Amino acid sequence: MGPLPGPTLLALTRPGAAMPVLAVAACAPLAFGVWSLVDYGAAHDWEDNHGPLSLVLVMSVCAPVAVAGLFRPRAAGWLILTVSVVPLLLAAVGAASHFYEPLSLGLLLVPFVASGFLFLLSARHQGRLGLSASSPGKSVLH
Repeated sequence: MGPLPGPTLLALTRPGAAMPVLAVAACAPLAFGVWSLVDYGAAHDWEDNHGPLSLVLVMSVCAPVAVAGLFRPRAAGWLILTVSVVPLLLAAVGAASHFYEPLSLGLLLVPFVASGFLFLLSARHQGRLGLSASSPGKSVLH
């Protein structure tokens, strides 16, 4: 099994406790983005030899965050956007004239970016209606 079941289960059962844990986990893709900014050639070569670590890190954080977003949509939206967009932008800046290389991989992140915006839109809509997010154990459908 991969790294997803534990954080996802935590996000489902205790979303309030999961968000700080997932925020710490978000440091991994951000750190890879910083490495890409500082030494794009080394990070790119490493991924060529070992696989798309940047994509795996983003997916490993965004999936459980999306589950937590069922209960904490605003926090989840911002965290998903941060984890999916910031490392990509750092890599694009680090790649300089080859900025298109990380941006082409970034096309795979479009669903995450869209979900981040949708969570923020949901949080805004809930705030406008005066609704609070449902807690685990309560039915989402009333």
